[in-house]
Amino acid sequence: MSEPQVVLSGIRATGKMHFGNYLGVLERAAQMSNDPTKKCLFFIADLHTLTTHKEATLVRTHAPEILKDMLAAGINPDNATIYVQSH
Repeated sequence: MSEPQVVLSGIRATGKMHFGNYLGVLERAAQMSNDPTKKCLFFIADLHTLTTHKEATLVRTHAPEILKDMLAAGINPDNATIYVQSH
């Protein structure tokens, strides 16, 4: 068996997720995370968010909610690593 293809993708912690996030990113990420030929690394880019949203406390509250939305969308934590950039 060959080495799995590595997939790396991040999402900025700018606020609540919406249907556009699902169609644009989460649906495809969930599909890839359930593909055994791929090793997925998904991150929540909280540090990058600070370039446009200056309130760190607000950004910190968005990260856990985004993580919940990623899991609810079907991202498989058994085959994907999900982490927060600043951690």
